[in-house]
This record gives sequence, structure tokens and C-alpha cells, in this order.
Amino acid sequence: MKDIFNQSDSEEEILNRIDNLSRNSKPQWGKMDVAKMLAHCSSFQDIAMGNAFPPRGWLGILIRRN
Repeated sequence: MKDIFNQSDSEEEILNRIDNLSRNSKPQWGKMDVAKMLAHCSSFQDIAMGNAFPPRGWLGILIRRN
């Protein structure tokens, strides 16, 4: 399995795959088109960077770590 934290995987396959995306690219698995996939990935990055604060789910409320 490819790992984004492995530099050779990131440079060779992952970044090349992103660079080759176009409006007409077909998913290799799943049902998202390119725009939905990029929005999905960037939303998680916004959360990790502290730029978005989605509501907690029931498990987050149950565990309640701040």
C-alpha cells in the first residue's frame, strides 16, 4: 500500500496521479468525480490545520476530549 509519508511513494505515484487529474478523469474506485474528491481531501486538511471546526459526532461527545 502506498504511504503519503514515504517520500518515494509521494513523489513518484501520488503526486503524479494528482498532476494528471482532469475534469474527465474516471475514479479507480468509489463514485466521486474529481471535484468532489478534491473537496473531500481539502476539507480534512482544513480540519487538521485548525481552519474548520465541524460539529462533534456522538462518539466525540461521549469521549469528550478538548
